[in-house]
Amino acid sequence: MSAPILTKMVGLEQSWQIWKKLEVYYASQTRVKVKKLKVQLRMITKDKSISEYLLAIKKIVDSLAVIGSAISDDDHIEAILDGLPEDYDSFVTFVTSCLDPYTADDIEALLLAQEERFEKHKKAYSNLILANTASGPSYTSDRGRGDNSNSRGEYNNCGGRSNFRGGYNSNRGG
Repeated sequence: MSAPILTKMVGLEQSWQIWKKLEVYYASQTRVKVKKLKVQLRMITKDKSISEYLLAIKKIVDSLAVIGSAISDDDHIEAILDGLPEDYDSFVTFVTSCLDPYTADDIEALLLAQEERFEKHKKAYSNLILANTASGPSYTSDRGRGDNSNSRGEYNNCGGRSNFRGGYNSNRGG
């Protein structure tokens, strides 16, 4: 026995007393661990990839099962859905409104597919922004009041037009 455990056995004379003391000690330690794990399960939120989020939940669920306090599939699903950010609200609504219940494995597979779609759309959006930035018109920053720019859509020195509002060639006849 380790020293901390041995100190708890001081004064016990019979083996049944020692076994009873060990049982009570470890049962209380297990109850504390169960409470701690269940709090962790309620507090966990997705702040990284969905894979890492699901793995963290799975570790807690497995730890609860190992110490004899397994949770139901419904509680597992509830923990998964409760920790998702609002980006997943439509997913949560869809899952909770289905008549046929999903398993935790089904939810995990669906969430992985959903994250792939998010990444695909995010990538397409960032590519669109890059394309617009690279090929879009270049505007100067001095387009405010008091400058010589034409704010009515005429281009500066393009196609024979000038910056002034006098028409095609304001230097005629002079």
